[in-house]
Amino acid sequence: MRVEAEVIDTISVWLFLARLGAGSRLEFEQTRVNDELWLPQIVRASGAVRIALLIKLQGDVTITYKDYRKFQSESEVAHLASAP
Repeated sequence: MRVEAEVIDTISVWLFLARLGAGSRLEFEQTRVNDELWLPQIVRASGAVRIALLIKLQGDVTITYKDYRKFQSESEVAHLASAP
């Protein structure tokens, strides 16, 4: 599954503390793991962000998730005796 989005106008987030500039792009990819569930594979973001109207950041970020492993655990329910 893949979702791509492009900002066509400036968006204010976090109670106007940050603004995402027009032309910024977001991309999310998910992959099916063990034929059981969908988990993130890649998250990409590129564009400009202005924080508190003072700091302007521009760049690209890519986060890659991989090597998902299934784990098993055992648990036991223990009943505590109540005090008289």
